[in-house]
Amino acid sequence: MKKAIVTLLLVCNVLFAAAIEKNPPKPTAIINIWENMTPPTDNGETGPEVDHKGLYVSHVVTPTLTVYVPKDPKKRTGKAVIACPGGGYNVCWVGTEGHPFAQWFMEQGLTFAVLKYRLPNGHHTVPLEDFQRAITIMREHAGEWGGYNLVGVMGGSAGGHLASTAATHYKDAITRPDFQILCYPVVSFQAPYDGESLHALLGKSDTPGLRAYYSNEMQVTVDTPPAFILHAADDDDVSAVHSTNYAEALMEKGVIVSLHLYPTGGHGCNTSPSWKYDKEYKTDLAKFLKEL
Repeated sequence: MKKAIVTLLLVCNVLFAAAIEKNPPKPTAIINIWENMTPPTDNGETGPEVDHKGLYVSHVVTPTLTVYVPKDPKKRTGKAVIACPGGGYNVCWVGTEGHPFAQWFMEQGLTFAVLKYRLPNGHHTVPLEDFQRAITIMREHAGEWGGYNLVGVMGGSAGGHLASTAATHYKDAITRPDFQILCYPVVSFQAPYDGESLHALLGKSDTPGLRAYYSNEMQVTVDTPPAFILHAADDDDVSAVHSTNYAEALMEKGVIVSLHLYPTGGHGCNTSPSWKYDKEYKTDLAKFLKEL
């Protein structure tokens, strides 16, 4: 059953990407986030980097930040968001969980950026290092890229794990996201979860201590940023319990959370405009963003 759902998701993603490629928005900038710098951790990946028909990237060697800025200055809201596409920490689905959302966010007045991050290859600190470098760059270029003062993080599936990790494992005010948007996220590495993202991220370093460290529902504090969370109840790939447990942990610490659990949609629900609840979730998300 799970294999069939994953296959269906792949087909939907391919059709969605094909539709949006006809008139894609033009990015304002594409930045090599470690240009002229050495990343803190080498993941041992030598490439070659492979772009799979614009849908996803494997063997990422050069992590990039692709930035989209709303053209009309009057519509800019002073907010930006960095999308971290999913892919089980084995690939990065930039063509389905990244660039296709740019137009909608720009219409809401947000600067939107897609992070093509390095895959961990068993080096668990690598994806977070890339995100923290990316949000630092976003803050440095705020005046140039839309005049925002709030920078959030967004992610789906394993990208949702990276996003919730960014929201709970930041180093300082610069690397702390101002808000988080989680779509059908992996959040916990505690039993019974034993999925692809866990093993790809931790690799041979897998220990009970690291599983607890990256179980982000266990890392929430009163300073964790506000969250918008969406999940489909019939998601057979990543249980909606990841989202509900994380939401409960946020509420227990008094953190603002907007949880949206939809009856159907499966894994990757919001990557298809034909999803039954597409309009509802976008209305809810627009309201959340407006009220930040």
